[in-house]
Amino acid sequence: MDWNDNPKFIYEKEPSLDILCIDCKSFYSSVECVERGLNPLTTKLVVMSYPSDNPEERGSGLILASSPAAKKEYGISNVSRARDLPFPYPDDLIIAAPRMSYYMKKNMEINNVYRKYADENNHSVFSVDETFLDVTDSLKLYGCTTADELARIIQIDVCRTTGIYTTVGIGENCWLAKAALDLYM
Repeated sequence: MDWNDNPKFIYEKEPSLDILCIDCKSFYSSVECVERGLNPLTTKLVVMSYPSDNPEERGSGLILASSPAAKKEYGISNVSRARDLPFPYPDDLIIAAPRMSYYMKKNMEINNVYRKYADENNHSVFSVDETFLDVTDSLKLYGCTTADELARIIQIDVCRTTGIYTTVGIGENCWLAKAALDLYM
């Protein structure tokens, strides 16, 4: 081949990986809901630093995590402050102080579920609530023909084991899997 010729890529012959980027939905608030026996998707709960022990006072904290229902009801995000919540606080709003060591324990519990589907070489913890799994070699083991099928099995396993809901992005590399996750969150 002449160096001026453009090489032709035959994509079908290129290696293809099945990477999952798994995110625990509203992780800190979900853990707090599950601990209280509440549904993490429907309960209005925020994890807030420096909450007041007195319900007559607003507190001065930063909201570290909000359940989906709290985000929707109060128009807040995970970077809101106590002043962004309606005051006096609504009766159905639960405010929890952060418990980082407990969240790390739950993270380890969830990652132990992931280890059933990918060995250490194919398992990478990205943050307290996100993990990447290369499940390329796991599909046949679990009777799956697509990564989407295995992702659903993992989601169900995590939810049954821990009560935590997850979302999954799937791609041929970590960047694409993360982009797919973020696109639909």
